[in-house]
Amino acid sequence: MKNIFFILLVIVFTIPSCKKEAKLNSIPLDVDKQSIRLGFNSIPIYNNSNIITNISVTVGTKYSVQLTDIFGEVVTSKGGVAASEVESVTIDTKDLKPGMYDIIVVDIKGKEIKQPINIK
Repeated sequence: MKNIFFILLVIVFTIPSCKKEAKLNSIPLDVDKQSIRLGFNSIPIYNNSNIITNISVTVGTKYSVQLTDIFGEVVTSKGGVAASEVESVTIDTKDLKPGMYDIIVVDIKGKEIKQPINIK
């Protein structure tokens, strides 16, 4: 009797969860899509503990923006799927030590661009 009660309990809690609809990302991601454009649309600017830059990317492809120290270690990163040809990226740097860093943008195919920046 306990086994039947347990099975019914599992079914009661499992069936409603199967009916939930997942919200899908409205931006289609084509993993095989060749990245046509990748570049800095503006020079990265350091302002009030933030780095702000605009990058040119192919719409619908994944990209990652990484901040590395002089030893090449990634200190922070941010990624996303390009919703437009020009993506604005803001990186919080309040917890970083002053010094020279590199901003690296990488697309899903491994193509990368790099830009040095001085954090004060």
